[in-house]
Amino acid sequence: FLGSLHLEIIKDRLEKEFNLDVLVTAPTVTFECFSSLTKKVFYIDNPTKLDKFGKHLELREPIVVAIIYTPNQFIGKLINFCVSRRGVQKDLKYSEDRALIVFEIPLCEIIVDFFSIIKSISNWFASVDFKFLAYVKSNLVRLDVLINGKVFDAFSTFVHVSFSHKKGRD
Repeated sequence: FLGSLHLEIIKDRLEKEFNLDVLVTAPTVTFECFSSLTKKVFYIDNPTKLDKFGKHLELREPIVVAIIYTPNQFIGKLINFCVSRRGVQKDLKYSEDRALIVFEIPLCEIIVDFFSIIKSISNWFASVDFKFLAYVKSNLVRLDVLINGKVFDAFSTFVHVSFSHKKGRD
């Protein structure tokens, strides 16, 4: 979705036009896992499936190249925002009135609200393009949401250890 408003419009239309009960869950990405026991690589899209593979796993998260086009006056705020999302700046080119900022950033950091915040920071003048780069080893932990004391797997997700406490409280 292009933002939370776009999500709400689609959700409302599905409920009204097709009489569907819609459950909105957090989006997730596919992670690459390497088992040190079996020496095999496999992919996992639901964190709750991780239990059956044991503890000898190396988790690798997808990294994308994000190219942001923006007017010059928003460069600083956009760079600070991308760095706060674990982005690594790779390039910055600018002319008199426009800039191109290139970041390598984890896909899981951009799939929820990245586009909306970029638009908000830049007063809707910036645009973003993404392309997959690689899977990279990362220090991830599984965050589970319990409902009545039971894990509700639709809400389980992987988060970077540095954000785990904040995301858990949220």
